[in-house]
Amino acid sequence: MEETSMPRKDKNDSLVYRYLLTLEYEKTWDNYTTIPQINEVLSKASKRNTGNEGYPDALYVNSEKRLLILAEIKPSIAQFVSPIGKEDAEKYAVDGVKHYLSFFLKDALQKNSLKEFFEQWKIVGLAISGDPTDDYNHRIGTFLVNHDRIEDQKAVVDILCEADYIIFLYCEDYFLAKEISSIVDMSQLKEVAETTPVIVSSTPIDNALQISAQYSLANWKRIPNLLSEAYKIR
Repeated sequence: MEETSMPRKDKNDSLVYRYLLTLEYEKTWDNYTTIPQINEVLSKASKRNTGNEGYPDALYVNSEKRLLILAEIKPSIAQFVSPIGKEDAEKYAVDGVKHYLSFFLKDALQKNSLKEFFEQWKIVGLAISGDPTDDYNHRIGTFLVNHDRIEDQKAVVDILCEADYIIFLYCEDYFLAKEISSIVDMSQLKEVAETTPVIVSSTPIDNALQISAQYSLANWKRIPNLLSEAYKIR
């Protein structure tokens, strides 16, 4: 009986990296950054919790749009997420990316200067296992840093292009009750609505990067999350 071997991580990392390059991004994916504040946070992010530096397998940084994406890549879908109670940041993609994201939580940022710097940033974590070009041999997990917690975006199961992430981060689906205006400062939503272009098209959009340039993530934290307990009506 022929034995099946685990895919090589270095080979799969290269495959995923080449796939990322096929998507539309304004900047370049890499495994490092020159942004000192990001490097300062990751300088103590070792997966072994030694206090030494630790970096995810891939990084995307767009400082103009204040968008940071961290990606952990594993060669096999068996290494997507650990069994409950057996968390292992070194072995599993979800565990690994959540480990790095945890250093960007507001309570984990030890300096006020870092808290102020990342206040306007949107930070995304991608857990990538398997071959993203093979529809039947990969799993993708997407996570967001939201102040003091990491949120699992279960509806996002693909790697998106930059414009799609920006639109997704600003345009969540809300089910609004008519009473909401009495407990929410609607001026925040109104301000964003008046400065956000409306795009209507019956054909595929070819210039996604040009369109994404019209959007900014600078004010995302001023928009209330109407699905949170704070705005629960009944």
